[in-house]
Amino acid sequence: MRGSRFRRSAIWLVMLGVLLAVLAGCPDQKPKKSADSETVQAPASAASESPSDLERAIAVLDAAIPGIMNDWSIPGMAVAVVSGNATVYAKGFGVRKAGGRDPVDPSTMFQIGSCSKAFTATLAASFADQGAFAFDDPAADHLAFFQLQDPWVTANCQVSDLMAQHLGLPPYSLDSLAALGYSADYILDSLYDVTPVSSFRAQYAYQNAPFLAVATLLEAYGGKSYGALLQERILAPLGMDATNTRVEAIAQNPDAATGHVPTDAGAKPLPWDAPYQQTMNTLAPAGGVNSNVLDMAKWLRFNLNDGVGPRGRVIKQESMEFLRTPQTLMGSLSNGRKLYYCQGWVYLEDGPGPIIWHNGQTFGMTSLTAFSPAEGVGLVMLSNMVGEQDRLVLQTFFGALHGGDVKDLSAKALQAHQKELAENQPAAAPENPSPPLPISAYMGDYASDIYGDVRIINRGGQLTLILGPRKDAIALRHFNRDIFQAQLPWPSEEPSFVRFAIGADGKADLFTTDGLENSLETTFSRIEGEAPQPSHEQGPEE
Repeated sequence: MRGSRFRRSAIWLVMLGVLLAVLAGCPDQKPKKSADSETVQAPASAASESPSDLERAIAVLDAAIPGIMNDWSIPGMAVAVVSGNATVYAKGFGVRKAGGRDPVDPSTMFQIGSCSKAFTATLAASFADQGAFAFDDPAADHLAFFQLQDPWVTANCQVSDLMAQHLGLPPYSLDSLAALGYSADYILDSLYDVTPVSSFRAQYAYQNAPFLAVATLLEAYGGKSYGALLQERILAPLGMDATNTRVEAIAQNPDAATGHVPTDAGAKPLPWDAPYQQTMNTLAPAGGVNSNVLDMAKWLRFNLNDGVGPRGRVIKQESMEFLRTPQTLMGSLSNGRKLYYCQGWVYLEDGPGPIIWHNGQTFGMTSLTAFSPAEGVGLVMLSNMVGEQDRLVLQTFFGALHGGDVKDLSAKALQAHQKELAENQPAAAPENPSPPLPISAYMGDYASDIYGDVRIINRGGQLTLILGPRKDAIALRHFNRDIFQAQLPWPSEEPSFVRFAIGADGKADLFTTDGLENSLETTFSRIEGEAPQPSHEQGPEE
């Protein structure tokens, strides 16, 4: 990525807020719908005919992708375009793993991240269609455990509110619990401990955890696991035979891409057996689906056909329309067009009709799914690098489809990204930092409402935080006096700060960290009792 690195505060299941620039113009007519097929090459016009708007847009996108990949150091990418009932373009670019030779093709598997949310919402619609519940039912009527801090919100939160991103909680609440190995049940119980930052239904704030509550509801009525229900009710009827919901399934697939993160040395592959990869299993209803562009093209055609699959109707048309009905205002573009969150989809005002889309990001992959109901056209992009390629592919395709100027979008975005990095460098350590207190002043048992009991120990002369069910050991590097830096146990280029507050007895009463709850401070208070003593794992105290 030309020597600059990509940073995001929450790097898994990321949903970009306002990511589109102006999409100028409208096509003169709708692209022609072709017969049902599985075409995997770009369409070619007869020599006597001029290219259609759709053919031009595909050609522009096809030409732009290599440049986007080069600008952002993306090892591999796959893209498909659908028109009506046909997949009119499907192509792989690059390689599955940096430094390797295995090419990406349309059947290569990727994690689709938060594009999974629309699958969960559609699965919920299948139960609502059968009368198991209604989207406007209070969630607590069906989920005895469901409880938020405000009793009124708990009582009035509807099933649809769980998927509309407006519960009033801080963005990305509780995501770190999954990355640290806490269970889905623990995460759901912890919703009560999250302090709201806005009024209920008043403000957009992206969440993953509430989708776990939806999955629990579906499992209660369906009598099977989320993955089994999704397979039975959505994937099998659509013929999405390659798609699944387990990390192990993609890790063991010989035609799967490997996730990467950018570094100054280039794309860094991420190992599938790293503990943090289990995050996608825990948060499967919010971001754990694995697929390829051929299967995702079937998903797009199903959505363009308002719930009709290859063997007939799967979801009622009115339910499909509800899933993409605006629920929460996200923001406005520079041209005044508004973005809304729906039920696992985002609604972008555009002409001749809205663009319905969602993007996703896991620890090492970025995805995009988008379609225009009015034009009968859809687009999917899957890639094996975290980055900004989702918005660039979306802008390029729909901008070209609508006759806009999409030249140099990637170069301009990269320039803006590099400027942002330069203006937001991490805090540098002081040249002459104040020394810390003796290690024993910080050692001890601490607890927070959300993360439970943790421990600060001396391991080989290194102050170390022991956190989570896996007992992850996080080294604390001294920064200045009672402030330390911690590299959390998942890929992230920006260390978190751990700040100790010292009591009258000369020992820490508490510490805060800014890296667990999406840069909000989390407080851990000391539990009364003796500090843990050095063991065979620990070195002598300094």
